[in-house]
Amino acid sequence: MDGATRLVWQVGSVGEIVMFKYQRIVVPLDGSELAERAIAPAITIANAMTAEVILLTVVTPLPSKVDPFGQVLRKDIEAVKLYLELARSRFLLASVGGKVAATVGKEIAQSIIKYGEQNKVDLIIMSSRGQSGIRRRLYGSVTEKVLYGAPCATLAIREQEPIHEGGLEMCKLILLSLDGSSLAEEALPHAVALAKHFQAELILLRVLKPLSKHRDIPLGAARRAEQVTRELAHGHLERVAAGVRESGIPVQAITVEGHAHEEIVYFAKVEQVDLIVMCMRGHSWLSRWLRGSVADRVVRGASVPVLLVSAGRKRRKRCDLNKNPSPNTPVLGTNMESQSGKITNTE
Repeated sequence: MDGATRLVWQVGSVGEIVMFKYQRIVVPLDGSELAERAIAPAITIANAMTAEVILLTVVTPLPSKVDPFGQVLRKDIEAVKLYLELARSRFLLASVGGKVAATVGKEIAQSIIKYGEQNKVDLIIMSSRGQSGIRRRLYGSVTEKVLYGAPCATLAIREQEPIHEGGLEMCKLILLSLDGSSLAEEALPHAVALAKHFQAELILLRVLKPLSKHRDIPLGAARRAEQVTRELAHGHLERVAAGVRESGIPVQAITVEGHAHEEIVYFAKVEQVDLIVMCMRGHSWLSRWLRGSVADRVVRGASVPVLLVSAGRKRRKRCDLNKNPSPNTPVLGTNMESQSGKITNTE
């Protein structure tokens, strides 16, 4: 067994090591060059962990009044089949196993999320335009809804990022954001597994809120409290770092002060970090979308890929895809290895 890709730190138990890897990766595609930017990173990670990759497209049906007999839908499905066959050639050249699939649904993001739930997906990789401001808050984006609603880890690739055919192969410095909680440390196995594969250095970053700027706290008391907080935070990071070093990964433990999202983005830029890994709390995607969260702001502000791990989220009960299939559901036989794929209906 290859420890370089599967040996990771056990969350919540300092010094204990477990095995971890991604087994099933989904890359949603819509025919755009932006969406296809996620293919190269997926190839890299799949090669590292012998994971299966699924290229997924959501086919949106027209209203029944417009397409009462499903003729347009069937033509759309045929077009999707040709497109996915072309896209999968990049995986075949890289000797990556997997399949292509399509699902029919009116709401694209929810269809992707449901597919992930039903198929025990470990990682979803998507591209994002990094939209911000009122337009983002009013309308959101498919990527944001999937990032914050998926039942698994998600990797956001920004539109401005230079993605080469090697994907993340040149990733040499990974930043893991921690806040001292056990929930935040749920991202640790992901960061360590990726650092092992890429032979990258791992930085454990803790952002502390400055107390000396609070007017209702005496300056002397605030500074003493800050000093104690820094010592406790750094001590915790060093204990975590010690366990990571046991698995052969070079690691730094760093504490800074300021607003979490600003410091994470700034640190990543100044230190030329290649990948940010962090947890997000178990709020709904709508809550994050409307009021923003640290993870949300980091995804929009960072100039490098951001891997998000949902903290404390229990996987929902998964459905059997073959249970009560719709008689009108067309078949898409495009499995990369065994010619067994299908269209599913998520309405």
